[in-house]
Amino acid sequence: MVMIKTGVLKYMRNRNFSLEEVYGVGEKPLNECPTFVERDIHNQFKYCVESEEVHIIVYGASRQGKTWMVERYCPNFIRVGCDIKFTRNQIFKAILSELGIKVGEVTNDKGNEFNTEVGIEAKGSVKVPLLVKGEVKANGKINMGHHSGEGLSYINIDLDNHTEVISAIKNSIKDKFIVIENFHYLNNSVQKEFASSLREFLYHKIRVIIVGVWKETTKIASYVSDLSNRCEYIDIGDWLRPDLIKVVEKGNIAMNTAISDEVINLFIDNSGYNIGDFKSLLKNYYKIYGIHGTIIGNERMLDDIEIANASIEKSYKELIIPVLERIESLATQKKSGSKGMRYYIVKAILAIIDNTSSENLLNGIPFQDICNEVNAYEGIYFDTGNIKQELLQLHLREETGKANKGMNTNLIPLFYFDRSKNNGKLFILESALIAAKNHHGVKLNEILGTVENYV
Repeated sequence: MVMIKTGVLKYMRNRNFSLEEVYGVGEKPLNECPTFVERDIHNQFKYCVESEEVHIIVYGASRQGKTWMVERYCPNFIRVGCDIKFTRNQIFKAILSELGIKVGEVTNDKGNEFNTEVGIEAKGSVKVPLLVKGEVKANGKINMGHHSGEGLSYINIDLDNHTEVISAIKNSIKDKFIVIENFHYLNNSVQKEFASSLREFLYHKIRVIIVGVWKETTKIASYVSDLSNRCEYIDIGDWLRPDLIKVVEKGNIAMNTAISDEVINLFIDNSGYNIGDFKSLLKNYYKIYGIHGTIIGNERMLDDIEIANASIEKSYKELIIPVLERIESLATQKKSGSKGMRYYIVKAILAIIDNTSSENLLNGIPFQDICNEVNAYEGIYFDTGNIKQELLQLHLREETGKANKGMNTNLIPLFYFDRSKNNGKLFILESALIAAKNHHGVKLNEILGTVENYV
């Protein structure tokens, strides 16, 4: 049973909580989330924030609590959420914007935005940011006497000039961290370009926390070797059974309920050891029971297996079915005349998932196991070097949508191959795949049809 401090326990029992407060999975954690469980990885992150002088790279599967950890244990930061079309200059611009500095934007009364340069002649030095008020003329000059609009904080800076950007950030950042969320959305070339700035950032005591979905232990240093020993890598990891049980025990206190062990174990087995998915199962369970907040009076026992299965079915439709559709697309090879190596690799991975315990899958699938499974298919042989090259690119593959003939980028990949783990290991980044294998005898290996449909 989880140990809860007396003061916290009294607080939880003397307050009524909503179901959303207890099992919600919003982007930002509550200040007093009653089901928050502190794990060892949280303490590692907190130590890095408080005591180290390095950049921090937080990575791992989606819905495992990366953002919550940063929000809770890094009290002073500015945040930039990446967009798929971002360039390095746009990241710099967004950072400066969060610091209250507008770069290269002047807006007239009609709301038109212009990229312009402000020319200023003066003796001595000119300090930035400058307050600019005026009407934008067609030639890019500013008429200072004919504008009654809002003032604009403006800095005349070349975003391509690394030194100027760092100087501007340094003058305003103080002791704040820069948190770059959804780093995996960026094009690989943009990731590499931004990584090249990080050593100089560190020299000026500008610290960055990068948050992304991947499983490669030294991803950023692989872009820029100079960043070795200048980044601390924090793998958010998977939530193990004891941690998930603690969540339920805290939730029971907050909701004044008692969920049976049978139901708890059923939900754990169908969560893929993902905290977001696990809390969604519990939230659905309460909602189907008609419980939306703390029960007043006597504790209520919740042990209905039929309701638990209904919660799992709802989760299956919301989380798992879309993932299974992505598998179809990922297995499709774009080049005509292909021998279908990617198809056989995906099919082999699914077969291994079917035949491996959920707990062992969390440790990754060894490269050699994938090779053996691929070449076990009758009449099929692919060189192990070619298989490894495909695995290294698997998380970058664009998925060919069969329904609309379109293409969608794998923003959150299903799998990630980490070459640094022994001879290489493949990690499952979409926890719904692990949950799916426990769903009423589903065989993932049977999702795909014959190879002719995918090449």
